[in-house]
Amino acid sequence: MKNLKAAIFTIFLIMPLMLFAHGEEVIFTLFIQIIAIIIFLIVLIFIKLNSKQKAILAGVYFLAVVLVFFATSTIPYRVNMTGINLSITLIPATCAVLSYILLKLNSPKD
Repeated sequence: MKNLKAAIFTIFLIMPLMLFAHGEEVIFTLFIQIIAIIIFLIVLIFIKLNSKQKAILAGVYFLAVVLVFFATSTIPYRVNMTGINLSITLIPATCAVLSYILLKLNSPKD
């Protein structure tokens, strides 16, 4: 537990260094993304899928996060702040939900 607290503390200290812009808005977007990832990981722990299906679901989610990041990195932030904030949360979540539905449909019945 002590190592977990130290890791979380280190992550929160390093997060502002990941930004190449200044301003409260960019940090807010970063926190939205981190909270979305944490919520996804918590949900991933509690859903009833086997390990292989959870790995597929996590891969789809994180691939969607990376693709959305690259798609929105060239858009002017101040003009499109709401669209960027919505897309970094809703697109990966939608991909994960659709993948979950497909995995449940294709999994053998108990």
